[in-house]
Formats: sequence, structure tokens, C-alpha cells
Amino acid sequence: MKKLISLSALALSLLGAGNVFAGQLSASATITPTACSKLSGDVAVKLSTNVMAAYDCTTSATAIHIATCSTAGQVKDRSIPCGVLTAGSSSTPTVYTNSSCTGVGPTNNYTAKGPAMFTANSSGGQVTQAEMKSTTCTAAQLETRIGTFAAGGS
Repeated sequence: MKKLISLSALALSLLGAGNVFAGQLSASATITPTACSKLSGDVAVKLSTNVMAAYDCTTSATAIHIATCSTAGQVKDRSIPCGVLTAGSSSTPTVYTNSSCTGVGPTNNYTAKGPAMFTANSSGGQVTQAEMKSTTCTAAQLETRIGTFAAGGS
């Protein structure tokens, strides 16, 4: 639960204009406006034991994206609810946590494989579970996945 609260707090505190930065976190750290100009101030990220994180602050993204996974976390196949990664508008489609998702709600689920990954972004919304599309949890793999989300993919 602590990692979800920290992830939510980070996503809600990310504001500003952009640059091309992404980062990996394998321990608690502070992300500064120098590392991510979309930030209006320093953001302390507190990670629990075995938790990895990555963030994306690219100029092409409309929001800052962050994701976490645990090296000691769940890895079995499981059904998880579809979530919204990026809310759509009249000119852009909604991006869901999986390409098979067409909405959210009790009947909109998909089968996730590999480590559980949680993601959030600074455009609001919720912390959602997404699929790592990998067999292990590393900060480098998170950075790759979160870059996909920031670019509008799932």
C-alpha cells in the first residue's frame, strides 16, 4: 500500500512544461526540475524494499508517467481490470492499460502475464495495474514500458 500512496503522491505533484528525460529508480531518490523540467519543485520518491520505479518526462508526452514493480512481487498470469493510461479527447483516443481494452468497468478485464506493474501519470486519474510484458521486474524494463505509455501506446 505504501508504494501505491507514494506513486499517487508523485503523480499528483508533477506539473509544468517539458523536456526529454526519463529515469530509472532502484532506490528511494529525489527527482528535481533539472532532471524533469515538467516539475515545479523537487519530488521525493520513497521506494519499499525490492521495489523498482521509472518515470518519463519527454516533451512529446502530455503528462509525466511513472511506474513501479516489485522484484519479489506477483508473476503468475492473472485477470486484471482495464485501466486508463491517458484520457482521450475529441482529437485523441483514450489509451488503456492493454490494447485489448475498450473501456473500464467490471466486465473489462484482460490477462496479464509476468510481474505486476503499477502506473500513474500527472494528468490525474488513478493508479492502475498494467502488464510488464516481461518475465522479470527491473528499472530498465519499467523505463521501456513507461516510455511506450508516454508515447500513447499500451
